[in-house]
Formats: sequence, structure tokens, C-alpha cells
Amino acid sequence: MSTSWIQLWDSQTPCRLPNRQKKSDKNRASWIGKTSMECSSDARDISECTFDRYPTGVPCFDGEQFAVQCAYSRWSFQVLDIKLENKVTTSAGITKGKVYCTVEANKYDLDIDLQNEVEVVLLNVKEEDEVELVADMKYKRKMNVFMTKIKTKQQIKHRCFACLALLRHNSEFFTVKTEDESCKVEPSSILSAIRSLLQNKEK
Repeated sequence: MSTSWIQLWDSQTPCRLPNRQKKSDKNRASWIGKTSMECSSDARDISECTFDRYPTGVPCFDGEQFAVQCAYSRWSFQVLDIKLENKVTTSAGITKGKVYCTVEANKYDLDIDLQNEVEVVLLNVKEEDEVELVADMKYKRKMNVFMTKIKTKQQIKHRCFACLALLRHNSEFFTVKTEDESCKVEPSSILSAIRSLLQNKEK
């Protein structure tokens, strides 16, 4: 396999395209051009390919180049933390208060726009095969968290809260985290119930 021209980072740091380059990266890395790149059919990494520095030999024109973006991780999507604040439980067992969920989402080491690309809902896990939708959570940019208020009129009897984060355009990609202290179920054990909930939510 060979190509006429390629852009790479002249650095050991993760690669980023110019319009997504962080200020801190500018002093550590610079753009260089490579040409006449050749890779064997069994090459699994770009370090196993050979190429010459550009410009040299045959010139390249717009439309002939392609970019390579490097990263330590292809995809990371997880709920990092779930926090209850000002929790009050009435004598009837009804809970009210605030719940915060911290979510991380990045692709090829670039952060995903949480406000526009990610949706988070608060669940109340009753049993392994039963989850209750409590509320849709709102993203608070200044705090970089998703938050919702639980009101007495919702009649929520707190068993085990869980934060469910999913991509707005594709709910097949989701991640969930339960409370550490009050939950007796593992997140993996409620996946079937969550998938059923998502199917009903999309109808």
C-alpha cells in the first residue's frame, strides 16, 4: 500500500487536527509532511511503514492529501460519579433532593459536546429486572455535570439511584453507574431492564 502525501505530527504526543489543536500542544509539536508512504499488507501500525519527507520529488495538489489523527484511546464513555445532595426522606418513604451525575465522553482523545450529543436520565433501580425512570437530567455547563431535582410530588421511594447516559442520535451507545452505598445490584445486572426502558422511551 502506498500513498502520495500524508500529514503527521512530528512528536510523540497524541495527534490533533489543526482546528482542534489545544494551546498547550502548540509548543510541543509541529506539523510536517510525508510523501511516498509504503506499508506492507500485514502492517498494523504506522510505525511499520516507510515514507519520505515532503516536499521532495513529485508535488501534491488539493484533494490528494489525507490526514492521520493519533490518540491514546479510540472511545471513552462513562459515568464517573453520582452524587445526592440535600436528600430528605419523609415518614412515608418519599425522597426529595438534588442529584448530580458527572459524565465523560471523548473520541480519539477529543471531548464530545455533552450538552448537544449526550442525554442523561436518572433511574431508580427497584430490582434487577425493574427500573423506574425518575427524570431527564439537564446539563450545567459551568459545573460540567448533569443535574435534576426530585420533588415530593413525584412520589419517588428511593431504592437505588442510577445515572444512565446515552448518545442522543444513537441510544445503542449508553453507559450506566449506580450509587456505591445504597445499591445491592451491579450495573451489568440491570442492562436488560435498561434496554427495555429505552425501547419504550423511543416509541
